[in-house]
Amino acid sequence: VLFATIFSVAQETNAQAIPLLTDPIKVRELELMSNKLGMTRPQREAILEVYDRYLEDFARVRAGEITDFENGIADAIQSFGFMQMNIPERSMVEGLIKQAQRAMSAIHRSDTSFFDELSAMLTEKQLVILNRERIARELKAYNIFTTQLMGEFNRGSRSDMRRLFAQLDVDPTIETDDLLDQYDKRYLKEVKKGFNTIIDVVRLVLDQLDELEIRDMDQQELMMRFMADETALEDLKRRGDILLKPLVDQAYVISQLNWSTWKKLDAVLDEERARKLQGFYLKRSFNDSVRGG
Repeated sequence: VLFATIFSVAQETNAQAIPLLTDPIKVRELELMSNKLGMTRPQREAILEVYDRYLEDFARVRAGEITDFENGIADAIQSFGFMQMNIPERSMVEGLIKQAQRAMSAIHRSDTSFFDELSAMLTEKQLVILNRERIARELKAYNIFTTQLMGEFNRGSRSDMRRLFAQLDVDPTIETDDLLDQYDKRYLKEVKKGFNTIIDVVRLVLDQLDELEIRDMDQQELMMRFMADETALEDLKRRGDILLKPLVDQAYVISQLNWSTWKKLDAVLDEERARKLQGFYLKRSFNDSVRGG
C-alpha cells in the first residue's frame, strides 16, 4: 500500500509536469521577496549579484543531483508499472532514497548559501522577514514527499496555516506574527520528522518483504498466497497496520498543530476574517465533508 501510494503520487505529479523537487527561486519570487523586505535601491542592486551566483550554483545542482534523482524516479515508475502489483527491487528503492536525500541536501545547500549572503546586507527588522521566506522555501522541498503523502493518512496535516492566513489579505499584527512565527518553526520541524518517518517506514517495509519471501512472486502467486489463506492474510494486515502506524501518528501530530494554530488565530481575528479563515482551513483539511462527499 505504501509503495502504491508513493508511486501514484509520483505518477500524478509527473503527468501534471509538477517537479518532484523544488526549482530555483524565480525572478518573480525574488521581486516579491524584495518588496516584502522593503529593500533600498542599493540593496536591490546588490541582491542581483547574489542571485546570479545562486542561479549558477543551482544549475550545477540541476545537472547533477536533481537529474540523477529524476532519472531514477522515471525508471522506477516505468518498472513499477501502472495498476500492477510488481514489488520493486530493494536496491532500486534504496537507491531512490539516497538519490532523493542527496538532491534535497544539494538544493538546501544552494538555498542556504543564497540566504546567508542576503542576510549580510539586511537590517535586523529585515532579517525577521527573511527568516520567514527561508522557512517557506525549505518547506517547498517537502511538499510532495511529506505534505501530500501525509495528507493521505490525515487530511488535517495538509494545511499550512501561514499560507491560509496570507489568503485573508489582511495586515498582520504583532500577535498574529508571533503566532505564525512560532508555528513556522514547529511546522517545519514536524514536516522534517515526517520525511524521516517515511524513509524509516519504507526501509521497514523492505525488511518485511524479505522476511515474507514474496518479492519474486507475480500477481497471481500473491493472490494465491494470501487470498487462499485467511491466516496469512490476517498476518499481512497486522504487519501493514504496524508499519503504517508511525506515518499515521506523525500525520496526526501535524494535523493537531494545524488545528491548535487555527484556533489561536481564530481567537484574535475579527468575526468576518475568522469566518473566512475557518472556511479556508476546513476546505483544505476536510474538503470531502465540506463539499458533502
